[in-house]
Amino acid sequence: IVVATLLWPTANTLVKISMLHLYKTLFRNKKMDYVVYMVGALTVSYWLATVITAFTICRPFAYNWNKITIAGRCGDIVAYYLSTAILNLLIDVVIVALPLPILWGLQMNIARKISLTFIFSMGALICGISMVRCYAINNLNFSDVTYHVVLDTVVTALEPVLGVINACLPLLQPVL
Repeated sequence: IVVATLLWPTANTLVKISMLHLYKTLFRNKKMDYVVYMVGALTVSYWLATVITAFTICRPFAYNWNKITIAGRCGDIVAYYLSTAILNLLIDVVIVALPLPILWGLQMNIARKISLTFIFSMGALICGISMVRCYAINNLNFSDVTYHVVLDTVVTALEPVLGVINACLPLLQPVL
């Protein structure tokens, strides 16, 4: 669980940073650059806070995986997971919405604008997965983790994978 707690935000953060870099490269615009840097700073701050909290939520650290033989205590782990999932969802929504005003301001026919909007909006699927993850976390039952954590584990694994696929879609637009 600790490894997943570290890998998940790192994978998602790297996907978000790559999307922001793509936006900065495609849309050469000072206003977009400023917003990309702000969202990038927010994303990196989110990652840092998530990783630091993962290491400090249980004292001693080994109490994360060994609650029987080690004396210790943990903060509210469900609140930690839920808050990271909600913040991740909010950042995803911002990143998905970021290029849309610029796309609709481009001088091209409506069909092309709709096509580009569809491709850039595929990140909404990831937002949907993030919502399912929020639901799964909110309904976690730690009485039998191996049974009750299945939905959360599946959607947690899907998020960065779909993020990588989504990050590639705008570049595949000529093929599609």
